[in-house]
Amino acid sequence: MQDEIGEAFSLFKTDEDIRGRLKGKLPDEQLDALLEYVSFDKFVQLSLKALRKILPLMEQGKRYDEACAEIYGDHYGIKDDKQAQFLPPVSADEIRNPVVLRALSQARKVVNAVVRRYGSPARVHIETAREVGKSFLDRKKIEKRQEENRKDRERSIAKFREYFPNFVGEPKAKDILKMRLYEQQQGQCLYSGKAIDLRRLNEKGYVEIDHALPFSRTWDDSFNNKVLVLAGENQNKRNQTPFEWLGGDEKRWREFTARVEHCRFPRSKKQRILMQKLDEKDFKERNLNDTRYVNRFLCNFIAQNMLLTGEDKNRVFASNGQITNLLRGMWGLKKVRESNDRHHALDAVVVACSTVAMQQKITNYVRQKEMNVFDGEMVDKTTGEVSRLHFPQPWDFFRQEVMMRVFGKPDTPSENNEEADTPEKLRALLADKLSSRPEAVHEAVTPLFVSRAPSRKMSGQGHMETIKSAKRLSEGKSVLRVPLTQLTPKLLENMVNREREPQLYEDLLGRLNAHGGDPAKAFAAPFFKRDKAGNPTQQVKAVRVEDVQKSGVIVREGNGVADNATMVRVDVFEKGGKYYLMPIYTWQAAKGILPNKAVIAHTDEANWQEMDTSFTFKFALYPNDLVLASLKKETYFGYFAGLDRSTGNISLRVHDLEKSKGKDGVYRIGVKTALSFQKYQVDELGKTIRPCRLKKRPPVR
Repeated sequence: MQDEIGEAFSLFKTDEDIRGRLKGKLPDEQLDALLEYVSFDKFVQLSLKALRKILPLMEQGKRYDEACAEIYGDHYGIKDDKQAQFLPPVSADEIRNPVVLRALSQARKVVNAVVRRYGSPARVHIETAREVGKSFLDRKKIEKRQEENRKDRERSIAKFREYFPNFVGEPKAKDILKMRLYEQQQGQCLYSGKAIDLRRLNEKGYVEIDHALPFSRTWDDSFNNKVLVLAGENQNKRNQTPFEWLGGDEKRWREFTARVEHCRFPRSKKQRILMQKLDEKDFKERNLNDTRYVNRFLCNFIAQNMLLTGEDKNRVFASNGQITNLLRGMWGLKKVRESNDRHHALDAVVVACSTVAMQQKITNYVRQKEMNVFDGEMVDKTTGEVSRLHFPQPWDFFRQEVMMRVFGKPDTPSENNEEADTPEKLRALLADKLSSRPEAVHEAVTPLFVSRAPSRKMSGQGHMETIKSAKRLSEGKSVLRVPLTQLTPKLLENMVNREREPQLYEDLLGRLNAHGGDPAKAFAAPFFKRDKAGNPTQQVKAVRVEDVQKSGVIVREGNGVADNATMVRVDVFEKGGKYYLMPIYTWQAAKGILPNKAVIAHTDEANWQEMDTSFTFKFALYPNDLVLASLKKETYFGYFAGLDRSTGNISLRVHDLEKSKGKDGVYRIGVKTALSFQKYQVDELGKTIRPCRLKKRPPVR
């Protein structure tokens, strides 16, 4: 019966059709309840026949892939004789998360590019970062958060050593976590409000680290879901959220909320702990659908679908990130994330060298070092012979070769720092510095070039959220209502009717100056206008402020205007040896509007240059398109990162984002009078770079 219900709700979309399909099979009250609470939109990618075979095995405790392997021989049902040289597309039916699907699709392109250039590999080694599938901005936020967490941990370690000077050895991760939470909560048990004795922090059974939102219901093991409580308090809470536990008692919930707000938690952690409605399904999907799943899927996908020439049984290997960090350090490969993006290549080399044989060598090395070595020497107990131990290397001169291949120069401060940026220069450098390793010089040696995937996305936010009055748009101005708690001194200077209400202006400015220009502090208390006698009259909560409005999106039937949001494309035209740039925004793409005016620096959009038939379309620029701009004094080669519509300048990112070049790896240049301005394409490996062919101007989708 359940199968029939599922089929009816998946196949039919209206209540009438579903009722017709299930008529006479269910009581009306049960059918009414199902129609109110059940909603299916598609089938799982398994037949009922397959499910009836697989589910009994899963009920016995087997994982899905283990059950499939027992019934069908392997997870995907793809046999060795059907394995192809190249990976097939990743099915959207198997990966429902669009961000993860995009990341896996990019990984597939890179793997296939390797095969096209070098042939089928013997083995594939994989390491996926936890930020896989994230956008550039999200990755930057993760990096910033990682750095903040690192500094926070260092402070906690120092504080731990200060309070526990007699502690033997290095403090464990759990000890540091307790200290971090103790400081965040200012020494207070979050559940009871009682003080925690810092001297007893390491005492067994005194305090516990609890998941504020139950782990069994959310799978959230993040730092933002962990709190420090006195032993027993978490047992009182049991498998409930704080609100489920305390929300029924208004006084206790109010006290708990005050404690949380008083803690030094980030806002996101406070919101999580005080959450009143828990969406278990959403939490589990977000916390289980992480890189561990991506890692496992990618390994299985490659193993089952791709021809590998190695004889090993396990030819697809998932390397642990901690092992990569260890080997990189032991092999002397310096990694500085902040300098440029080449450190990813170092990780790739280390992962490739993390073979089973290498792991065995390192295991033997560590075992011998632990058992026989003092000061780096090994003593043969039989002969008494003393020999030096060296950490196993993939090959001789490994570090020197890798650093030159990745960075294009020797890893020694005394050497010339000029990068070997052509194949000829790099091969000459290797031949000179590694004369004892002639195999390091071969035709495949080329300088590293970071390949980035262009973003062709034409959708997104139509306009910025703030809506301003468009009444004075013809004057190039808009009017915005600003709450006093957001009124900065700079905004106050543009207050509407400032000349007509000088007393109001002076009072507002005085309040701001008295609080250091901080509007949130200045207007935390109510603010009132004053009459001539100085008596308070009308309360003021917001003021109107003028803003320069040279362009924007007209909304609310012409009464409002909002700033443009994302610039999704820039079309490049040429006439008489000069180049003209035309921005296209998401709202234009959504409406199918193909603009025909190019930017003129420091000019209102209404007066921009119109592109008639005398102008020649050259190419369309999307974020991360590779371009070459030859100016009179210098040539720039990099990835397009944006257009400044006020100046007409473009931003170009250096391919590896080397911070010492331009401003943090970004050049801002004008191209109107460039000697040449050309778009290039680069393959997934950064090996083949060539000019793009001329095409017709594409429409907006």
